[in-house]
Amino acid sequence: MGFLFFIYIYTSFYLIKNRLNNDIIIMNMEKIYIESEYIKLSQFLKFIDLVFSGGEAKIFLENNEILINGEKDNRKGRKLYKGDIVEILDKQYQIC
Repeated sequence: MGFLFFIYIYTSFYLIKNRLNNDIIIMNMEKIYIESEYIKLSQFLKFIDLVFSGGEAKIFLENNEILINGEKDNRKGRKLYKGDIVEILDKQYQIC
């Protein structure tokens, strides 16, 4: 039986004050809403159109730095739960 989940995106902007030079930075964080308990990182990459297959996801993860809740992680099967923040290619996503 296949794994069924529902996802939609909500984009919000956050103002972040840079502590080094007191500049205000506008951070674009997309909120990804899921109805299931979790989504695997490879499924997430496919959903946000960074890759088209699991094989591409593996190569993408080997060649790019992914931060999940501020820690590096490149496991294709990593489960993302509600509340997790994923940073990919200088863009942030929050799982909701």
